[in-house]
Amino acid sequence: MKHAVVIVLAVPLVSLLAQRAPVSDRKEEKLPRAVSPQPVAFSHRSHAALGLRCLDCHKGAAEKDQAGMPAASLCMGCHTTVKAGSPEIIKLAGIHKRGGQPAWVRVYRVPGFVFFSHASHVKA
Repeated sequence: MKHAVVIVLAVPLVSLLAQRAPVSDRKEEKLPRAVSPQPVAFSHRSHAALGLRCLDCHKGAAEKDQAGMPAASLCMGCHTTVKAGSPEIIKLAGIHKRGGQPAWVRVYRVPGFVFFSHASHVKA
């Protein structure tokens, strides 16, 4: 009985300490707590609801670990006519017309000990 009480009390304490312990000595880039605004509002949900697949826009995801970002010209392939009057598409069209790419702001980074491959997820 005493051992069960010790285990019940020790597990949360060890879990809390493990969360605070450094995973590695490598200094990782810290991302801002609040999500920075993106240069153009974008919804994966609304594009997926239209039947678009990840590979329709992220062409390299099947072969590479990183999915990569689509070129503004690819977006404009549809958006020259689809929602062309939307303020966000007007911003995108201006970026494309100047020959640029949206300066997307990274909002998520996995810890240094995690390896994530988009290619293996696409194949699955």
